[in-house]
This record gives sequence, structure tokens and C-alpha cells, in this order.
Amino acid sequence: ARSIYKKLIQGYPDRPAAYFRLGLVENAQGKPDAALENLKKALAINPNLMDVFSSIIGIMAGQKKIDQALSLCDSQLEKVEPVPVIQAMILEMKAKLFVQKGSLGQAEDYFRQAIAKNPEFVPPYMTLARTLTLQGQIEKAIQVYQDLIQKRPDQAAAHGLVGNLYEHQEKLDLAESHYLKALAIAPGD
Repeated sequence: ARSIYKKLIQGYPDRPAAYFRLGLVENAQGKPDAALENLKKALAINPNLMDVFSSIIGIMAGQKKIDQALSLCDSQLEKVEPVPVIQAMILEMKAKLFVQKGSLGQAEDYFRQAIAKNPEFVPPYMTLARTLTLQGQIEKAIQVYQDLIQKRPDQAAAHGLVGNLYEHQEKLDLAESHYLKALAIAPGD
């Protein structure tokens, strides 16, 4: 695969796909620095490629280069087009980095910024609610799930998770109500 991607890069040096795929191959083979080099080339060609950017952040986070990854998120926010979903994705990645760093207050701020940028984007709600649950802030987690349900009533998982939290609080009538809503939305899941 590596030789094929290198040939593609030679033939089409202005297309990011081969750099991206080569970066993934390099990372899978335990060569994160080579992977980052290729992924950054792909991102330089098109800064709006969030699969490329998230791969870079993932590798850096795995290398415990959290502060560098946070800085990269900031510079990426300046480079991307002002598309709310792209900005929300970057803000969510930044929030996850703060979780990894143990800065949960800052993480919550960035999750909320991501939600504000694109209220229809589900992942920041889910990750914020999980983070709050792990901190024992159950009422705040329930509110985040409720906010998601208000914006995206099609989210069976949010109903199920709220039901689970209510069940642990022994608020069984509320739990049952949310479980039934989850089943109505996704009866096969």
C-alpha cells in the first residue's frame, strides 16, 4: 500500500487523499512521526478535511503532546472556512484534549462552545454528558441529554442514557418514559 500511495502522490501531488492514506498506513505500522508528516501535507492542501485533522490530533494525543495538539486546534480554527459543523468538530476535539489533560472545567467550556457553534451536532452533547456523569454531576448530565433531545428528538441513544441516569436515581417513572421513547424511535436497537 505504501508504494501505491507514494506513486499516487508523485502523479497527483496536489490531491490530499494519497497523503492521508499513506499517513494512516505509517501510523498503523508504528511510525507516528512519518504519519504526521503525511497527514499534515494533506491538511495543508485542504484545511477543511476533518478526518485528516482528527487523525493528526489522535496521533498527537496518543503521544501525550496535548499542549501541542491544543495549539494546533487553535490555529486550525483560524484556517478553516467558517462552517459551523467544522468549527464544532474542532472545538469538540479541543474539549476532549482538555479531558485527557484533566482540565475538566476547560473541557466543559469547549464542549459548550462546540454545541453553540452547531446545536444539531450530536457528539459534543454525548461526550459532555459522559464527562459530567463520570464527575458525578448527574443532574447536569441529564440536562445536557435533555438539551440534545430538544434539538434532535430523533436521538434514541440520548433517551436511553437519560433513562439509565434516572434509573440509577431510582426515578423509575422518568426512566421508563425515556426508555419507551428510545424504543419508539429505534425499536430494533
